[in-house]
Amino acid sequence: MFLHLLKKLFPVFISNKKQASRGFTLVEMLIVIGIIATLSGVVMFQYSRFDSQVLLRNLAYEVALSIREAQIYGVSVRGSGSSFNTQFGVHFTLSEDTKVRLFRDTNSDGKYTEAEDILLQTITIGRRNYIKRLCVDDVCTSPSLSVYFKRPFSDANFWADGTVQASASKVKIVIGSKINDASVRTVVVTKTGQIYVE
Repeated sequence: MFLHLLKKLFPVFISNKKQASRGFTLVEMLIVIGIIATLSGVVMFQYSRFDSQVLLRNLAYEVALSIREAQIYGVSVRGSGSSFNTQFGVHFTLSEDTKVRLFRDTNSDGKYTEAEDILLQTITIGRRNYIKRLCVDDVCTSPSLSVYFKRPFSDANFWADGTVQASASKVKIVIGSKINDASVRTVVVTKTGQIYVE
């Protein structure tokens, strides 16, 4: 009788209390799990793209710093023996070889020759990135490129396509991502010795 009276006085409270104690249905649980899985997938995809862009940017700055290091070696007093007129440079290739080489040009020809020149440092490009193009001025057909510096000048000299590019005003090293083909960074070196990343 008391329960019957409570149902008449408080019908909403009694009926809600019964519904609240039911729990979740299987359909509601599947919907919640589907929403969580979708959001997790979107977040992981965006993180992967963000991570590849950070690695690409870091690689471009590392390449620019190695060119700056060659410039510093070229204009400073680093030498071999009693000779301080040695050229220093950085060599790039478009082949499957994923290395950027900082070298001392012992024969002063402006290019890296493995048998003759001294390798000072190697930057290994990771599996996610690669050198996409090597451009002299705005012509991007070079399969290999060397940027080198000779004391006492901080001006850059360029070697590409088998010859010294004396009339070139700048070179570009375009670094691309294998994950996102539209994502590129460009290291620009001007004839006057300016080095920057676009």
